Amino acid sequence: DDGIQVEGGNANVIVRNNIIIRCSVGIASAPNLSGPLTIVGNVITDGRLGQFGNLACFKVGDGGTALATYTNNVCVLTAPGAVGWSQSNAVNNRMVARGNQINVTDYVIELSGPPASGTSFDADCLFSATPGRFAKWSGTVYGSFQSFRSGTGQESNGESHAGCGVN
Repeated sequence: DDGIQVEGGNANVIVRNNIIIRCSVGIASAPNLSGPLTIVGNVITDGRLGQFGNLACFKVGDGGTALATYTNNVCVLTAPGAVGWSQSNAVNNRMVARGNQINVTDYVIELSGPPASGTSFDADCLFSATPGRFAKWSGTVYGSFQSFRSGTGQESNGESHAGCGVN
């Protein structure tokens, strides 16, 4: 189900410049226990629904206290129910996202639990094709990029449009 699975210690692990095609989860890092984990320059596309009913660019959650950095990744998933960052289990580690292009059919970020202190999303291009389901942050649903930005303080330099990640 996972295209690349880096779940566990992740001490100084770098996942760089991969092309991940036809997986239910592009990159799974639940949990990220010690880190830091760097995920940079990957392309995730043509996702397929997994046997657990999941479809996401990134799987996060399941505890851990380490930093995971997501930089300049591109993920375009057009199948119904596709999510950008999807929390699979309780408790999130700290995440920093910059320069990513995420274009999905459901939430771009779906965190049912609170983000860890120091979590920051900015300067990303994020798009959800489903009106009213832009992001779920700490269990609160934000129906648009603007409501997500004003409600969370995230993505002050980000953007949202249908061209995110699409060349």
